[in-house]
Amino acid sequence: MGLDLFYMGLQGTIARDIGNLSFLTYLDLSNNSFIGLIPNEIGNLICLRTLNMSYNELSGHIPNSVGLLRNLQRLDLSANHAIGSMLGAYSTFSPYREFLYVEINFQERFPLTFANIYQN
Repeated sequence: MGLDLFYMGLQGTIARDIGNLSFLTYLDLSNNSFIGLIPNEIGNLICLRTLNMSYNELSGHIPNSVGLLRNLQRLDLSANHAIGSMLGAYSTFSPYREFLYVEINFQERFPLTFANIYQN
């Protein structure tokens, strides 16, 4: 089950109640005017395969709880304001994950060991 809320003119912060939608497999909040942090409760969306929050005004670090999304195959956080490190979230991803596409605009440099992950 999916929820498409792209281009809806939504604004403000993403409510922590989003974590109550644990049945979703697809969530698109792109092209709105969401501000602030991605709530930790996003990690409660355990069925999620696609999460698109691109083209908003989100900032801060990607919560480690994103790594709990074992079924996640696509994560798009591009075109936001200073989305920070994903290293903490990445460390919680399952090593058995078959595929995960991530698109994020980072404003920081990554350690070489993190960059090597994508070369294998």
